[in-house]
Amino acid sequence: MTPYININGELIPAERALFRVTNRAFHYGDGLFETMKLSQDRIPFLYEHIKRLRNGMKLLGLQHPHIHDPEFLQNEILRLVRRVRLSEGARIRLTVFREGEGRYTPETDQAGYCIEAEPAETIFQLNDFGFNIDVFKKYTKSIHPLNAVKSINSQLFIQAARFKKQNNLNEALILNDKGNVVESISSNVFFVVKDKVITPAIDQGCLPGVMRSLVIEMLRKGKIEVFETAVKPQILLECREVFFTNAVQGIQYAMAYEDKRYFHKLSEQLVNALNTEVDLRVNLMKDLPETDS
Repeated sequence: MTPYININGELIPAERALFRVTNRAFHYGDGLFETMKLSQDRIPFLYEHIKRLRNGMKLLGLQHPHIHDPEFLQNEILRLVRRVRLSEGARIRLTVFREGEGRYTPETDQAGYCIEAEPAETIFQLNDFGFNIDVFKKYTKSIHPLNAVKSINSQLFIQAARFKKQNNLNEALILNDKGNVVESISSNVFFVVKDKVITPAIDQGCLPGVMRSLVIEMLRKGKIEVFETAVKPQILLECREVFFTNAVQGIQYAMAYEDKRYFHKLSEQLVNALNTEVDLRVNLMKDLPETDS
């Protein structure tokens, strides 16, 4: 964690107490968040993150006059990363929460925000060692419209992460209440079967990941068939490659599930294509104006 954060436009020391105990994010998990990669002083996929943020805020009934405006959000992020000298590469977390107090019935729908930054690589890099993976079965994810929200209420993923740690894994797959694969702890998941790629459909309950959409688009541009569908865990024994996607790490590949071993040829190709796309986006975004603060 860097020594400063941006809370509602004010850069303050990260160790300073921010909220009263009655804050709704603390009491009820009443909010959502976006994690973004900053590269070369820009958020390459800013517009995709804002689209999901806007949709999530609408679903939760959160209102803010500026937070999903690209110019405003870029400027607020840049003010922070330049203060902490991370403008080349950083992991950005934007948390949006409902202001006011109240119990289940909120006093207001007005939202506040908090921006955090920590060091990260400028480019996307494939993991040096493939992930050892398994399926988390203790709890499942219900299929619900609110799955489209990247909620700060993350208990299912915390429990899956505990399972991962207890079993010396690198990643764990989460199932929905129909027994189908949804996603992993922090990523969407893709399976390479023969000459096609399969990924859980949005209607199965997975988060509509920014990187998920970009990878599907890149695959289809490369004339590779992509199927968004219900996926049974048995696919882990049938596929030749498994890879995970998220906005900060990009693409990470799996090496093993039980006695099954995987390749990572397509994963490597996709990382190279992704970095090419980042360079293009960054160059285009240099024309996005910055405001004085």
